Amino acid sequence: MILLEVQDTNRKKIAYLENAFDITEELKINSINFVNFSMPKNDPKNEHLKMFNYVKTPHGLYRILKVTENEDSYEYEAEHVIATLLDHVIFGTVVYGNLGIYTKNVVQYVLNKQKVKNWVLDECDFSRQFEYCWENENLAGALFSIPKPLEAEYIWKFNTDQYPWKLSLKKLSKEEAKLHVRPKKNQISLKATSNPRDICTRIYPLGYGEGVNQLTIKSINNGIPYLQAEQKYIDKYGLQERVWIDRRYEKADSLKDAAQVMLDRLKEPIMEFEVDFALFKDDDFTLGDTVVVSDKYRDTIIGIQYNYSDIMTSKVTIANDSTSIAGTVADLADRQRIEMTYAQGATQLYAQSIQVNADNRYGAELNFYVPQEMRVINKVIAKVKIDSFRAYSKAIKGGGGSTDSTDSGGGYYDGSSTEGGGYQTSTSDIDQLIPGSQGGHNHGMEGLIQMFGYDGQPWKKDRFLPSGNHTHFMTVKNHTHGFRINIPSHRHRFEVKDHTHDIEFGIFRSHGNVRYFTVKVNGKVKDTIYSNSGEIDLTTYLLNNKNVISRGSWHSVEIVPSDLAYVTIDLFFQGFVQSRGDYTV
Repeated sequence: MILLEVQDTNRKKIAYLENAFDITEELKINSINFVNFSMPKNDPKNEHLKMFNYVKTPHGLYRILKVTENEDSYEYEAEHVIATLLDHVIFGTVVYGNLGIYTKNVVQYVLNKQKVKNWVLDECDFSRQFEYCWENENLAGALFSIPKPLEAEYIWKFNTDQYPWKLSLKKLSKEEAKLHVRPKKNQISLKATSNPRDICTRIYPLGYGEGVNQLTIKSINNGIPYLQAEQKYIDKYGLQERVWIDRRYEKADSLKDAAQVMLDRLKEPIMEFEVDFALFKDDDFTLGDTVVVSDKYRDTIIGIQYNYSDIMTSKVTIANDSTSIAGTVADLADRQRIEMTYAQGATQLYAQSIQVNADNRYGAELNFYVPQEMRVINKVIAKVKIDSFRAYSKAIKGGGGSTDSTDSGGGYYDGSSTEGGGYQTSTSDIDQLIPGSQGGHNHGMEGLIQMFGYDGQPWKKDRFLPSGNHTHFMTVKNHTHGFRINIPSHRHRFEVKDHTHDIEFGIFRSHGNVRYFTVKVNGKVKDTIYSNSGEIDLTTYLLNNKNVISRGSWHSVEIVPSDLAYVTIDLFFQGFVQSRGDYTV
């Protein structure tokens, strides 16, 4: 007989229950476990058994959850304190994990969401990098989901001997058998169950999304949407197909790993044994240990029911897999039932276009946005048409105006003419013509003029002129003339009378010589099309260095014609958008 210990909500020991009876403790691997017991109605220690006080057994710490009053007793039901993680939730949608974030980091992330730090991580034997998605999930459900994609068998272990309580995620070891159950020794009864209807030798895993946009494993499984067991299992059990849907998975590699674990558990019948046996004081075994039954079956303890009575008989459930068939098959069925109750997204189709003039220097550019919530992109297609350059008006009359030329510089020239010919003339003003005459001047012609008398003889100054009327004869010898030309600086002005231009409105085309056009995506040349039109699949052109299309960012497609042109770009986009977001507008 065991003695139950009672603690208050501050984990202070306040009583022992000497009169407790019908004590049963039911343990299941990787689950929330329970203990049930009864107390006489007249026992004064019932006052210590308040809701959420704690009860300690040899195998764990439990908090009181339910009290049932009978005629002469109270029945108590208490749940393991790992259930305190049910008290807190991950509100909204959270995606966590993937590259660089390991299993222990994910466990710690969940534990950090506790409002009261009851639990801390002790040990973690796994170091995988899966991505997880939780949506309005309690912390216990989130915690238990972490190891499900693991390929190895695992067990959650809890240490409640100190506070904060510690939990560990451990690999199962099947090397040493901790319990032997044999007929005529400690075995009371044995019940074996197996259901071949649960066998699966080919599994089709489906993750996030719907319809053609639902996540499959084809992209990382050579285009094949299923996983298949080894041929020996197919030869033995036939081709047994199952479809498994779990929308928590948003990455193909995580979905594939989880499906492989499930296939390995279902490719042969899972045998379960319920063994009633007598519990001896020196028996030391617990969940996850290996047990040998009748020296024939060597399997894992997945459940223990302790009956603390005078006879102290217990029931052990063992299986050839640490996860019971009930849980595995429930995943196959329940996930499909759940997926009919809600949808997490929808396929989106949208288009946009641009029409603009362009040339070989300035292309026609169309920008478009890919939201972060776009989980799947099916295709991005652009239809391009090259036409004649367009203007929408022209002038038909000119206006007036005036302008000044630039300054014209002056000039200076000094030179002589060609020789001048001589000549004869007559004059009556001898004084003005004869060099050195009394007139006192010679008009600058000294040495050039020869005077003659009326008789034809050269004139001499001392000769007397005949009286009366007479004439003079003068001969001018051949000579040259010197001259200078000076033009000062000046300005030329042209004036056009004021007038107006009339505008004619319309569509006026200029037929350039477009021989080809270049396709640029996000600023990089991706293709050259030798045509005036084309339908271009931009999907692969948009891939980044990680071979995916960047989300939550703007992208651009630019068409650059080889000559002046009018460019039309029509963009068509098809993808799958999840029904998540921080805003309604």
